[in-house]
Amino acid sequence: MQQLAESLKEITDLEQADSSITVDKDHFQASIDVQQFKPEEISVKLIDNTVTVEGKHEERQDEHGFISRHFVRKYVLPDDCDVKQLRSRLSSDGVLSVTAPKKPEGKQLEYKEIPIIKTGKPMKGIKRLEHSSKIRGNKNIKRVKGHY
Repeated sequence: MQQLAESLKEITDLEQADSSITVDKDHFQASIDVQQFKPEEISVKLIDNTVTVEGKHEERQDEHGFISRHFVRKYVLPDDCDVKQLRSRLSSDGVLSVTAPKKPEGKQLEYKEIPIIKTGKPMKGIKRLEHSSKIRGNKNIKRVKGHY
């Protein structure tokens, strides 16, 4: 009976495992207690703006018998998070932190310099198609000489 009570306590502890989310003006952070898992038994994946954290280990023996564990947690990142800079860190005491900085305000539009390509050909004197019209089966094309 005592073994059953201890197993139930362990299940309750797992269900209430420390997990917290922090969202402030600078970043998003999710912290999860994963001390029951080895680093290779944990994965962090990003699909669109959803972070999925999964931990799984096969059946193994502990002081109460045999146990297997599996969890999946999903977090939807705020739209203003920079998903390209998403990071995860595992502390020595078994806390996994997943963080993403917020994009700086005013920097959400990407700046790009558009190069000018020299064609080596003159534009003056080239006929330009100003207007074209097609009347059911009649292929009338009106061309106007362009001046630039």
